[in-house]
Amino acid sequence: MDELYIVGDSMTRGYFGIPYTPLLKTPCTWKGYDGATLSETALNASRVLRKKKGILLLAGGTNDFLSDFYRRNNLRGAEELTKPQAEDTEHWQHVALESIRPLQERFHLVLTTLPLISRSHLEEFNTLRDSWDRTIRDLAVKLNAQVLDLGGAMRAHTRQTESMYFPSSAASLIDDTRRIREEEHSDLILTKERSLSLTIDGIHLNRRGAAVIAGAVDAFFTDTLPAGTTF
Repeated sequence: MDELYIVGDSMTRGYFGIPYTPLLKTPCTWKGYDGATLSETALNASRVLRKKKGILLLAGGTNDFLSDFYRRNNLRGAEELTKPQAEDTEHWQHVALESIRPLQERFHLVLTTLPLISRSHLEEFNTLRDSWDRTIRDLAVKLNAQVLDLGGAMRAHTRQTESMYFPSSAASLIDDTRRIREEEHSDLILTKERSLSLTIDGIHLNRRGAAVIAGAVDAFFTDTLPAGTTF
């Protein structure tokens, strides 16, 4: 019997937005960390799953991409929201490999593409996102890991073009979080105000987005686990 563990960033925890993890039908144990990069996610997994083994979904990479995107476009508030980015994706991949490799002995590893929609009117976003997805897929090959295409799942359920809304500061994230906790259906209200569909801010999930991600995770493990594997 293989246990499934999910360790990820704030989308897994659901502090900034709506969590997908409570919607999962696949039995699993999960833990999320706000703002975690993929390397930090791996290090967190090593720490909290020290004596465990089984299947491990490392649901990370979005914060790495966003750091790069904010830096390249010099967006207001980026210094509050992101951490220093690796010199280039080759360096980033090397750091990620070193962080994830210790987990290989005990876990069958699964990485994810970036769970972000396509904003077709902002081509630099699409191009950079695609580049990061390729880097993650290449990282998975080097780790002999599988890839769960969360980005594809999101783009299959959304409009072709959405507004280019992004959090402008850490304070704006806190304001959104307070509103979601205090006002009923506020995640969908924020979505509508910002001309989005599956997120509250272009990044963090609303309840529709959470359902899409949960469905993609459930479908992946139903379709890809070896015959006879149970949880």
